[in-house]
Amino acid sequence: MRRSRYINRKPLRKENRTVTPAMTHAEQSLADDRMRAEIARLLAETRQINVNTFLAPFLAAAGLVTVTAALTGAVLKMFFG
Repeated sequence: MRRSRYINRKPLRKENRTVTPAMTHAEQSLADDRMRAEIARLLAETRQINVNTFLAPFLAAAGLVTVTAALTGAVLKMFFG
């Protein structure tokens, strides 16, 4: 005879048991559409975070390097040119 792993477990009381009714096709379709919309929103937010985290500082640094190079060239030209 095989022993159950759940010997010490007490069965749930009848009032604690919940039965969820099956979703209709329209409800399932609506739930799927909502899930797709939520995923699309999260992907858009992730893309925005990536731009703010990586691209914006890189562009700011590139602009700073460009301005510094231009000012250095202008000062050198003024003194030595």
